[in-house]
Amino acid sequence: MINNLGGLSNLELYSLVNDCCKWLFRSRPNILLKRLYCGTLMTSLNMNGFSITVLRLRDSHKEEILDLLDSPTNAPGWIKSHVQDLKPFEYVKILSADNQVLV
Repeated sequence: MINNLGGLSNLELYSLVNDCCKWLFRSRPNILLKRLYCGTLMTSLNMNGFSITVLRLRDSHKEEILDLLDSPTNAPGWIKSHVQDLKPFEYVKILSADNQVLV
């Protein structure tokens, strides 16, 4: 979960989400993302910043916890969209004209 503390634009927030996913993919390839929530969930009066929360799912309780996260709610701050497991994604290297890795 990546939380906008209130002062980030959507462009900044989604850029941050992209950077976090790239970092996770590169440095922790054994970790699989099951859900990714991002948005303005808990603010601090338009503070410029963000928080990152990671929940480790153990096999014994994984489905139960995912069911709870996916449960219907009318909480105004909780982002609810179509929920599905995230599929592993392939990191694509962007190369410059001289074959230097840009991203």
